Amino acid sequence: MFRRSKSIKKTSKQIEVISHSKTPGDEGEQLKVRVEDKRKSVTVTVETERLNCLCCGMVLDIPRTAEKFKCCVCHVTTYRGGQTKSETYKYKTSIDVDDLAVIVKNCFNDIVERKNEMTQEEKYNVFNPVNDYIDAKFRHHQILENSFPGSSPLVDSDVNTEQVLRFYKILFSLPTRRPYFRMLCRMNDLLRKANHNCTHFRWLIIILMNPGLRCCLIGKAQGGFDSQEIRTISYELLKRSIGYLSNLDRQKHSKKLIKYLMRMPLSCFKEQLEVLNLYLTFQFSKIMYKDNQSVRTRIQPRRMPSDGMELVNNSTYWNYHLSGSDESPNINGILESKSSEHGQKGKSVPSGDFKFSPYQYENDWHILSVTKLISFFFTANQKRNISCLQSENNGLLDTSTFYNTILDFIDYRKDFDNWRGKPNRLHFVQSKEYDGNGKQFTFCKYPFLISLGLKISIMEYEIRRIMEYEAEQAFLLSLDKGKVIDVYLKVRVRRSNISSDSLQSIKEHQGDLFKSLKVEFVGEPGIDAGGLRKEWFMLLTKTLFDPRTSLFVYVPESRLIWFSNSAQNEASIPDKETMELYYLFGVVMALAIFNSTILNLHFPKALYKKICGEPLKFDDYAEIYPETAQNLQKLLEYDGDDFSEVFALNFETTFINDMWEINPKNIKKYNTVELCANGKNMSVTSSNKEEYVKLWIDFYLNKNISTTFEKFLLGFKRVFSVSKSIKLFNFEELQRLVCGDQDTNKYDFGMLKSVTKYIGGMNENMPVAKWFWEIAQEWDITKQKKLMRFVTGSDGVPATGMSTLPFKLSLLGSSDSDKLPIAHTCFNELCLWQYRSKEKLESKLKWAVTESEGFGFK
Repeated sequence: MFRRSKSIKKTSKQIEVISHSKTPGDEGEQLKVRVEDKRKSVTVTVETERLNCLCCGMVLDIPRTAEKFKCCVCHVTTYRGGQTKSETYKYKTSIDVDDLAVIVKNCFNDIVERKNEMTQEEKYNVFNPVNDYIDAKFRHHQILENSFPGSSPLVDSDVNTEQVLRFYKILFSLPTRRPYFRMLCRMNDLLRKANHNCTHFRWLIIILMNPGLRCCLIGKAQGGFDSQEIRTISYELLKRSIGYLSNLDRQKHSKKLIKYLMRMPLSCFKEQLEVLNLYLTFQFSKIMYKDNQSVRTRIQPRRMPSDGMELVNNSTYWNYHLSGSDESPNINGILESKSSEHGQKGKSVPSGDFKFSPYQYENDWHILSVTKLISFFFTANQKRNISCLQSENNGLLDTSTFYNTILDFIDYRKDFDNWRGKPNRLHFVQSKEYDGNGKQFTFCKYPFLISLGLKISIMEYEIRRIMEYEAEQAFLLSLDKGKVIDVYLKVRVRRSNISSDSLQSIKEHQGDLFKSLKVEFVGEPGIDAGGLRKEWFMLLTKTLFDPRTSLFVYVPESRLIWFSNSAQNEASIPDKETMELYYLFGVVMALAIFNSTILNLHFPKALYKKICGEPLKFDDYAEIYPETAQNLQKLLEYDGDDFSEVFALNFETTFINDMWEINPKNIKKYNTVELCANGKNMSVTSSNKEEYVKLWIDFYLNKNISTTFEKFLLGFKRVFSVSKSIKLFNFEELQRLVCGDQDTNKYDFGMLKSVTKYIGGMNENMPVAKWFWEIAQEWDITKQKKLMRFVTGSDGVPATGMSTLPFKLSLLGSSDSDKLPIAHTCFNELCLWQYRSKEKLESKLKWAVTESEGFGFK
């Protein structure tokens, strides 16, 4: 609806948009509008165009001639004209922290000098000069945009973080809250009025850097700056600043913001990210709080901030109260109200059976905007280039820093189905998506927010669907053709010939790779319920990494495995059989993920980056070849005039044929390869040394292994050709998914003990159970690995830690015995006799874990 305030004869330029609704049609359509005044009501036709609100992103149909319009969702008024050059010149002034410090100092001096002479009213107004300074400097966003310039004159978007924090610190140091509250009100006034063509964002960053804004999310303010009014306005500033910044991509200016975030000091970058994640958690707490009100019918509900809550009197306070409390709604109280309903009082997390459904968040503009802004932070973090020459401020944050654990409580099945396409179908064409901006919102589109544990749950859900689909198709096909078609991928191998038997089985069952895996060892009476599968993976990978296969080479300086350097050696091009083994290794790695099995691999991060399609950097080469990387680093750092004479290098490299170490008959041979065209005649100089290092790294990490890696990748993608959940994992997470948790050198048996189930008459208070845990913790890492391999079939720890490893202890008999313990690797179960002493248990357990193999003993 549009409304004119005085006369019906006013021109269309004087119409102010006070509300909107989405209507079908293209830009330029005619919209019928009812215009009312005190005398009469008429219907007119207005030419409209479709625009997005600069704050919440909502689609608005606006009259083409309207000078301004107001969004009824976020209540931001947008002016169509933009900012003129005269306005830019008019507000050319800026905030000077030193000037503010002098004003504050004079105010304190005035208090000291006239302490006994000042009246109560004068004491109350002693800091009015600070208020006047705030009014002068926060009357227009351009003044704030001009303030706190960075140290580099070439980068106009940089913000002097130290000066911004110093400015806020001065206000927090005052004995009164009035100047700070006045500043918040002025900031809010600026945020409620936007210029449609404004592309500035520095002023929004300056507002967001206020350390007091997080008080509205956690209920803890700076010093005495804690009041209902301050918390509510802080929330207004947060939601609108986040909204504006997240919608910069609509104006094609998000790249400038990302470039600024790349240069932001790491400590400030991390702090801002924490605020954004708190804000996201707060929005979910509101959803949970509202959901909780339908259950707690006998308790007077507390009102929560919502889109309809307005500030009156120039943004001085909310027009609502929290009934019965002076406290602002904070995340801890809201979360506790939900968890206590399920008998978990005191905890600040939802109960295990609580799930956020997609319909509760997919159209919430607060969640959409903060998620988009965090994606800008994530992109900037990925592009922060690291080298040993750069300072710590330019470092990278770990992937886990972006995780938000509140998302562990979303209904990930529905979210994934919405992301992938139509549910309950395996093969499909992705449906058209819509969220008001042309695409449906799902958190699977922003996987950096999802924890590794939840990603694994999503993958297990998808894989289970795929396997069920394949089994169903096999059953229907067997009925149709009248013959038995296996519902499993069956691999039948001999221990003495495991690699060739495995390759042959995979060749014969290319169409069955998506089915559940079952392994059979020839001549052994085992039935695979998971244990034989684990052992097959362990033995096969051990065989493939045997030096005699020439697939991979061990790098002594890093103790890592990498593809053989003989890949591009014309004298020893890999034959067809070797290339098939690379394909087999790719299939095996993917099958391990597909069947939830951990592999004991020692590859560098570069392999997982290449699988994920991420670019490789100097650090990736340094991880594999640290000694050579140090020499290259010295080359880059050397800036003497005699560079060419000191190094005397050309654009070529020499490496040893890896085959000589495998077969004693092979002669140790050196191979020289040009790094670029005519490289042998091109000298390395101080002007092209960076290009030389770049080509060197590209050769050893890409070109020299391209043929064999592509064959490996072909096998890997063959298994995951129908899986989309694999795209949720970055290279770090993929490494943990394949190899488990490799961060520790000792197993956390204390954590494993806390999640262990006792069956078959065993309980945690029995002496044999206590002795077992004491022995497990006392053993060195080598014995611990053998113990884990004996019980679970693998010495790896799940990617999410020991707490997620199912482990069982059972009792074989009620009396002492000379027999050895038994393990059921399919179920991660260790069966113990009731040995009479700890020493005997340790002796028998040691024999079992060191001398056992398969289903017999050596």
